[in-house]
Amino acid sequence: MNNVYNDPNYKDVVVKLTNELIDMRVKYKDSEELDKSFIYN
Repeated sequence: MNNVYNDPNYKDVVVKLTNELIDMRVKYKDSEELDKSFIYN
């Protein structure tokens, strides 16, 4: 797998997908805090 998150050529894609994630979190009443509650240390 090749991580392209910091690749300038993919900046527009990262912005678009980040905005979609924000919208989906609102729609489904999700949050980053809830994500962290399911991560096992």
